[in-house]
Amino acid sequence: MAATPTNAVPSDAFSSLNQTLQNRIRYPVRAAAMGWQGLVSVRVIVDSQGGIAQLIFTHKDPHDDFNRAVSDALRDWQFDYPEGSDIPLTFRFILADK
Repeated sequence: MAATPTNAVPSDAFSSLNQTLQNRIRYPVRAAAMGWQGLVSVRVIVDSQGGIAQLIFTHKDPHDDFNRAVSDALRDWQFDYPEGSDIPLTFRFILADK
């Protein structure tokens, strides 16, 4: 059964969490080699153990490498929010030399 978001919080309340997770994400090697930059936005619905009950992509990048990098980085993350929390996150992939 899919979790229903019950505790929606404004996205600016998660800016510190978003920055912590952004630093955890590895820039995809192929994307860097190709000079790709990207943007991925998700909503995380927290389960009763602090894990992810549901990961909803609200903006997928055309280069799936970025979507996969976000999914991989979030997979084992433990959130310190109550069950049903609806956490909006946005990740930017920007090459330093661009």
